[in-house]
Amino acid sequence: MNVPATGGAYVRLLPLGFQKWAINQMLQDSIPVVLNVHPWELDPDQPRFPVSRRTQWTHYHNLGQTADRLDHLLDLAEFTSLRVLLAEALRKAS
Repeated sequence: MNVPATGGAYVRLLPLGFQKWAINQMLQDSIPVVLNVHPWELDPDQPRFPVSRRTQWTHYHNLGQTADRLDHLLDLAEFTSLRVLLAEALRKAS
């Protein structure tokens, strides 16, 4: 079963300990880890719009912690870009 564990809004919304555990589990099982963050999620001072409470939570909760959380997650393994991975895969397939 696939369960989102980190990346995007999950970096801000899920407990950091759970995210670290999930990444470590994937690494132990040799499962590739994809971690994405949208640029706006690194800007805690972005403008706030009048939206529902749910949308406020999903879009603005923990914005001030995203960069630190991302640093913690990136320390768990060596990451690269999808561009590099795809280029390596194409080279190996040739």
